[in-house]
Amino acid sequence: MDGAFGIIFNNNYKEVLLVKRRDIPIWVLPGGALEKNETPFHAVIREIFEETGYNVKLIRQVGQYTYPNGRDKDCSYECTIESGIKTLSNESGAIEFFEVNCLPELTYPYDTIFINDALLKSKSVIVKNLNKLPLSIWIKGIKHPFVLFKYLLTKIGIHWNT
Repeated sequence: MDGAFGIIFNNNYKEVLLVKRRDIPIWVLPGGALEKNETPFHAVIREIFEETGYNVKLIRQVGQYTYPNGRDKDCSYECTIESGIKTLSNESGAIEFFEVNCLPELTYPYDTIFINDALLKSKSVIVKNLNKLPLSIWIKGIKHPFVLFKYLLTKIGIHWNT
């Protein structure tokens, strides 16, 4: 399923906004799947509002990414907060800015790629085929068995929000 994700920097590109998911307690960029007949441009605005309570303005499209399965594609956009109040949702358990060089241990690995690409400030859209996650990422999951268990549940279609 295709998706769109927002990259919101603070403090002159030194901090980035992340959302802690409720179903799998990991930190991610705000965003998600496109709805039927929705463009990535509109999806990212909707998803950021649903997950954070912030209304955003899109600055630029950063990247277009294809996952190893070859079917799923995501777009990332650099955004700025225009208005709104930080509000948790049924999808978000926490919303925080983190230093770009000191992200939480449980940050979704592909999101770090999206953030680093945004920091390049490229004038053109970056197009990448993403690699499979390395074994070291899965080994790291062993240190967090609850997170790994909840991830596996979502893979079989069971979403258990905490």
